[in-house]
Amino acid sequence: MKIEERQLEAQRVAYIRHYGAYGLEPTVQTLNRLIRWARSRKLLETGRVLGVPWDNPHFTPPEECCYDACITVPPDFEANHPMVEVQTLAAGTYLVRTCRSRDGDLETPWQEFLAWYGESDWEMTDAPCFEVYLNDSYQDPSGNWELELHMPVHPSSRRP
Repeated sequence: MKIEERQLEAQRVAYIRHYGAYGLEPTVQTLNRLIRWARSRKLLETGRVLGVPWDNPHFTPPEECCYDACITVPPDFEANHPMVEVQTLAAGTYLVRTCRSRDGDLETPWQEFLAWYGESDWEMTDAPCFEVYLNDSYQDPSGNWELELHMPVHPSSRRP
């Protein structure tokens, strides 16, 4: 598994939130709602599509899990829609894993990444992990998506 360390700037995103069990169907439904809204505002021309799974489904009851379907927006952007909000993902040091989701299984790549992290010398920050969907792969209804998994870490946590 190849893991890169990257310094990322803060990212302002517009998002639609879903509460409930994770999985391909609710993820696609939430992303499709966001994409329809973003397309009507021409945000897909310059924005990147991301997902923020806020909870670990091994510790959080399914009905309490929270997922944000996001698109990057300019700093002065106002959502002006009742189902869309805006937030900023923190700047900082991130570990990044480029991978593929197969048949809608978004959990396995995260579990592999978290297992690797558990054996590493890194320490996560309180910022959320997030996914970047590459090359519009989120439009593949089979769930065979190309994505980057981003894990925020303390830059000084790695032992020399």
